Amino acid sequence: MASDTHGTHHRRNTRIKPPIGEAVVKTDDVIISKYPGKDQTFVIRVMARDLLEEDLLARVKETIDTFIESGKKPGEKRRFIVDFSNVDHLSSKYLEYLAIELKNKLRGKGEELVHAAIDPQIYEVYVITSLNQYVKIAETVADAAELDFGRGR
Repeated sequence: MASDTHGTHHRRNTRIKPPIGEAVVKTDDVIISKYPGKDQTFVIRVMARDLLEEDLLARVKETIDTFIESGKKPGEKRRFIVDFSNVDHLSSKYLEYLAIELKNKLRGKGEELVHAAIDPQIYEVYVITSLNQYVKIAETVADAAELDFGRGR
């Protein structure tokens, strides 16, 4: 987060962004939507700005895991884009789930995970921990939707 001359912090974006495309799952914590024009591409947007609390993580995991397990048709290959555009802070437990656990779960099903719209300070954590070598990352959700399926990490 950027600091002004008085040492206070301000957010990079003061508004929570609306979902992209048609919402297929909507809770207070997570919205999963179909990306327009890409039937098997889903955007996962966590609505909280600060992903720090374990009870929120439990609800987020339950929502995402339930959708992943129940929403797949035989032979279907899906792409999941985690949209970080609302996120200002997250704990290592969220990173572990959203990057490592989720990627492993999807890879085991022949599906794909891409992270997008990551705040520069959060991206620094990806670099320090080498997660940027493990998870596909796109600058925007639109860029993530256009990646060739199965290419790269």
